[in-house]
Amino acid sequence: MRPSLVVLDVRTEPTGGVRATATILFPVEPAIIQRLLTDYAHWPDLFDVRMRMAEVRVQDGKAFTDIRIDHALLPGEQRLLSETRTLPTGGILTELKEATSSSTVGSGNSRPVDGGAHTRAEFELLVRD
Repeated sequence: MRPSLVVLDVRTEPTGGVRATATILFPVEPAIIQRLLTDYAHWPDLFDVRMRMAEVRVQDGKAFTDIRIDHALLPGEQRLLSETRTLPTGGILTELKEATSSSTVGSGNSRPVDGGAHTRAEFELLVRD
C-alpha cells in the first residue's frame, strides 16, 4: 500500500502558532485503514518516533488513548490524550483532547472515496505560541 500525499500545508497563524494540515489518499478500502487505525496497541509501530501506549480504554463506542512520545525535537516525554470514534459514514475520527503542551490541538479523520475503493485521511495539528 503506497499512499499519495494530496495536500500538505504548514503555515503560521495570524493569531500566533503554526497550523499543519495534510490530506492523504490511500489506495485501499476504508475497512483496511480502519483496522490499522483502531489497532491502538500497535500505534507505536506506525510512526518513526519513540512512543508507547500508557493506556487504552474503550467505552461507549469510543476509544480513549494515553500516548507518551519521546521525540528528539521536544524535551522530555510528551503526553497526548485522544478520543477515537467510528463515524456514521464509515470513517473514523480521532480528536486530541489533551497534550503536555496545553497549546496543542489536533484531529484526524478518514472516509471512503471513489465508491469505497480508496480512503481519504485528513489530519490537522495546531501548535500555539
